Amino acid sequence: MPSAVLLNVVPAFGNLLASLMLISPVPAVLKLRVTGKLGDLNPLPLPLTAYNAMGWLAYGISTSNAYLFPSNFIGFVAGIFFTLTAHSAAPRQAQDRIMGIMLLGSVHFITMSIIALFGLTQVAAERMWGTNAIVILMVYYIVPLSSMYDIIRRKNAISIYPPLAFGAIANGGLWTVYGFALKDINLWLPNLFGAVIGIVQLILRGVYGAVPEPLPGVPTPAAPGGASPKAPIKPPVKGGPDGSIEAPEQHPSAKHPAAKEPRRSSILMLLNPYHHASHEDVERGPDLPLSISATASSTSKKPPNVQM
Repeated sequence: MPSAVLLNVVPAFGNLLASLMLISPVPAVLKLRVTGKLGDLNPLPLPLTAYNAMGWLAYGISTSNAYLFPSNFIGFVAGIFFTLTAHSAAPRQAQDRIMGIMLLGSVHFITMSIIALFGLTQVAAERMWGTNAIVILMVYYIVPLSSMYDIIRRKNAISIYPPLAFGAIANGGLWTVYGFALKDINLWLPNLFGAVIGIVQLILRGVYGAVPEPLPGVPTPAAPGGASPKAPIKPPVKGGPDGSIEAPEQHPSAKHPAAKEPRRSSILMLLNPYHHASHEDVERGPDLPLSISATASSTSKKPPNVQM
């Protein structure tokens, strides 16, 4: 019979560490809100934060396990906030992927809820939601691995976020212990995997370190006595239907008549008021209404005047 420590204290601390792990991107996201630039923040795991939390909330409901609610409720709300904040500053290709993840998650959970409600017994529904939670959490942990080849090739681990890696190790370890105590493979298997992934990330960070990369368009300082500095070549952005290079103004959404109009006040401006490309003030002419306060071509860096 598992002790009260394993059944209560361990998951309680697991909730605490899981919450810390899920909100660990807050400093980077707040910096994004100020600068309007992603920097070294990878936006793709952000919608997966909400996706993963929703999976565990569904499993907690099906099994009536109260310990699965606190951290995953926080994770779902934080994931939505992170995603909306990063979306407007992300490259076009990343924006499309983020939107795809959110749409897929909506269809996914609605479909599975209908199946569980009308087509499965209680035991079968618990098994389905448990398998679903495992798969989503595995994907959530695997996504950071997509950049490991590039990290090794460039010998630069700046894309690895250490607080998130530390959180994954501690959180995965506690939930693994709790899963073994309940003999629930749906809990211990994916969390053990997550702890291992966190260890691998910290090893790469320790081996290769984090070397800041020059921003596009910023001249690279010349060495003493060397040649004059040259601006780094801006990498091409691929996004055309045939894989060709696509400038932002060539995207189909930029050709819509509404894209030619000045941007108006919106809830997205409230979420990310300092976006460097689309939420900036312009001088208001006599024929423009007061609510029109930003265009994509302005050069002012003041936050917009949003009228409520």
